Amino acid sequence: MPPSLGSFEAFFLGGKSIQDLQRIHSQLLMMIARKHGLGCAMSIVGASLQWLSTMDEREPNPSVLLRSPPHAPPRNATPKERWIEAVRKASARPDPWAHRLSQLPLERGKRRRWEAKSGSWRSEELLVRLESEPFAKGAMRICHRAVSMDRRNWVAKRYDSDPDVSALESDVMMQMIAKDYAERFNACGPPKKVDFIEASVLQLPERPEGLRDFAVEAYLDGNFTKHSSNSGFVADDVVRNTPHAFSHFTFEASGAEQIVVDIQGVDDLYTDPQIHTASGSSGPRFGRGNMGLRGMALFFASHRCNSLCHQLGLTPFAHSPMPGDGAATQYRPMNGSPNESPREEVVFDGSLVPAKSSVPHSSTVSSPMYAKVHFALAMLHARHVQANAEFIGHNVLTSPAQGLFHLQTSAELGHVQGALSLACLHLNRRPHKGVLQALGSSLQRPLSLDEAAAFPPLA
Repeated sequence: MPPSLGSFEAFFLGGKSIQDLQRIHSQLLMMIARKHGLGCAMSIVGASLQWLSTMDEREPNPSVLLRSPPHAPPRNATPKERWIEAVRKASARPDPWAHRLSQLPLERGKRRRWEAKSGSWRSEELLVRLESEPFAKGAMRICHRAVSMDRRNWVAKRYDSDPDVSALESDVMMQMIAKDYAERFNACGPPKKVDFIEASVLQLPERPEGLRDFAVEAYLDGNFTKHSSNSGFVADDVVRNTPHAFSHFTFEASGAEQIVVDIQGVDDLYTDPQIHTASGSSGPRFGRGNMGLRGMALFFASHRCNSLCHQLGLTPFAHSPMPGDGAATQYRPMNGSPNESPREEVVFDGSLVPAKSSVPHSSTVSSPMYAKVHFALAMLHARHVQANAEFIGHNVLTSPAQGLFHLQTSAELGHVQGALSLACLHLNRRPHKGVLQALGSSLQRPLSLDEAAAFPPLA
């Protein structure tokens, strides 16, 4: 049971410890989320508490009308008094979906949640109300409003053209795995924490075949921002550090086997991610959006490590100094530079680098994991050079010189196929991946026979 308002007043007037504060704060958020949905909880926490505690209940904006009598604290109110008033007003906020869903019949359902740590599904029976008409429709999915018996507002999503439940299971697994990465990211102490909404699969067995399976998650209210896509960055007015550093983090935290992209949501509460995997068909499928090594390569083609990447100890991805790589962000050295990336958040102090990190900090340890990404980028450039295409991805120009740089880097990092292909190009022979021949022949000055470059001396 959520704690009553009286228990919060007793706490604030009782001078408890910081551990009690953290526990009560968590209970407060759960109380709000359970009663009015996650959207209401997110709209109240953080800086908005100060505004909420001084807001006039006669505010004409219908989205913030309150049913409780005015209890506005004085201007010199203590933080405890403002928290008490904020809790009172939070518990009085109306449910924005109540008038839509309260008259709908209850349906028996089965909810399955994916446990990322154990790699298994956990099931529970429940009753829900689900609106028959969708309130939003995307390119592939339809969204319905839903509410559980304990008054949690959900968005229920289903595929318009693919009723197979495995597609929904894949989406839920991706989101929960991304949530696990977010916990590991937060353990490193970044300036801004991130999280993913909990997602689950809902089956309504009394509905017709093809219309009974949904992926459900809490309704996310607020200004929605898409920070990246599954094939590179999105052109935003402001490029933020946290979302892109998080994607980079997931690559190294997974040992170069996965990367979480398509980062989108409200503030730093995200939803609907995509995971690219390096294992191809032998690893998790993760839906049609899983572009494998190609997707990883497209991310790093436009990514430039920002100050947060640097503070987390992530290895900067090597880029050629030659033009034509169309970076969306720029790497910021420790001592700063005129080209440092936009700062939308405070970065670490040098003394606050976490003692225990989820990623290796030594470039000599972590840099070889990028070899296969460099080789994939070389292949992308080669294919687009051969097809006479202008871009390989979002704002990344096709360039034989860039492709040759990434091929050489992959060879230097120990990629066997990259080293053999580079040797073939310098010997004027066709490499096993024939398309790579376009990198040598399309330069302004094509590669000439160079046995020394084909067989460099061993270190």
